[in-house]
Amino acid sequence: MTRFIWVAALSGAFLLSLWITVLTTPVCFLAGPGTAYPTLRQALRAASPGCTVLLMPGTYRENVVIEKPVRLLPRSAVTFALFTQEASGGPPFAVFAGPARPVVVQAPDPGRPAVEVRASGVEVRGLRVQGGSEGIRVTQARFVRLIDNRVSGSARAGIVLQGASRSLLKGNEVTTSPVGILLEGARENALIENRVHRNERGIVLKNAHRNGLYRNRVYANRAEGVALEGSDANGLYANRLERNGRGLLLARSRGNALKRNRLDRNAQPFWIEGPQGEHFVHAIEASNTIDGRPIYYLVGKQRVTIRLRPPLGRGGQAPAPTPALVVLVRSQDIAIEGLELGPGAVGIVLVESRRVRVRNNVLTGTWLGIYALDAQELEISDNRVEGTRGSGITLKNVQGGRLLRNRVVANGRHGIALRGSRELEIRENRVERNKESGVHLLESQGIVLLDNQIENNWVGVYLERSRANAVENNQIRGSQFGIFVADSSGNRFANNRLEANRHDANTSEALEAEEA
Repeated sequence: MTRFIWVAALSGAFLLSLWITVLTTPVCFLAGPGTAYPTLRQALRAASPGCTVLLMPGTYRENVVIEKPVRLLPRSAVTFALFTQEASGGPPFAVFAGPARPVVVQAPDPGRPAVEVRASGVEVRGLRVQGGSEGIRVTQARFVRLIDNRVSGSARAGIVLQGASRSLLKGNEVTTSPVGILLEGARENALIENRVHRNERGIVLKNAHRNGLYRNRVYANRAEGVALEGSDANGLYANRLERNGRGLLLARSRGNALKRNRLDRNAQPFWIEGPQGEHFVHAIEASNTIDGRPIYYLVGKQRVTIRLRPPLGRGGQAPAPTPALVVLVRSQDIAIEGLELGPGAVGIVLVESRRVRVRNNVLTGTWLGIYALDAQELEISDNRVEGTRGSGITLKNVQGGRLLRNRVVANGRHGIALRGSRELEIRENRVERNKESGVHLLESQGIVLLDNQIENNWVGVYLERSRANAVENNQIRGSQFGIFVADSSGNRFANNRLEANRHDANTSEALEAEEA
């Protein structure tokens, strides 16, 4: 078997260090300007399966399709080569000294990939790929290696793995495309130490399962840094997601594992969404941080209290780090007490959890505030929630519980927002200066609003498609509408103090109840 030998470093005439690797893959020939194979298309036609083709520097204006297992390397990747095929472009061996200009593949047809890989066992290393519908597209292939390439300016995505499996993307730089790296229906691939920046979206997985993302740096992408959409059982380890529009998105995905990832200076750090509780079931360690603060993500826990430890001297322990995000999923009998989540943090999230007490916490300038989905028997009391990007306290499909003595101030949407919730008591809260409603009930019933102070919101209390609720003994003042009722029936209004509102109510039912 002919051997392929490379020497890692030559500087002028002096050999500074020596690294010799013996590979079983033969080096077939040189290709490119001045050789017997001036185009990539000609070189690929001539190469036997298993060959390595060394590319001369220059710009190849071609849309390339690779349909056999070959390796494409720039000449600069080797210093000493032995050739196996005739018309190799030189003698049986060659020594290449000094730096070489890059090898650039530039797609003339923007509607096709610049480089499309259709065969398993292909390696593309060290190329600069520009334009095309995709820079490099791997379609239904296995054991493909894309290493140290620079991909830019693609119309759809820089690198795409479509139905590919057990392939490696390592050390690539992907920029200025709608998506940097896209995995669609791809399984068991590894993305290692890639740099993905200045795209619309960074790394996106769609219906892609059991892939691993390791030590990638994903930064300055306009939308998401990393997004998993309908993608399960993937591992994200030690990645850095910085200065993206949204650091990390997990959407309709299940069972992903996150360890030691850093989310720093993203406009919105972290978001999870999905119509079912299982879309929130992930293994997310506290080693993951948002701007240096840990993520506390508890799944299936019972009888746990989350609070800051007292300072050193009151028990001998240093204070625990303040979290950026607390999530409970399918947990019960949990207490969250005395936390302070400031600007840049996400908030407190409760999903399919029961008998949770959220007490005496301060959330200022967070993304979500306090958010509960499909939860039961909650007590949310004596918290201060101020200046969130959305609503201060959001309860979706929550049944049973109490909101007591919270101060909910100056939030970006509603102060307290209920959707599809039942049998809750909202009492003695101070709700003021929220951008939309102070209290918004949507498709909710059996809610009691009692003795709340609701001031200077656009709408004080807004009932929308809600019934059988009671609004009693509240002070509602300084709003465009004190009480606004839309498509709702069977609600009770009694003894509310409506003061200094531009319109006290939009329905005669509410007004007549107050006048009586």
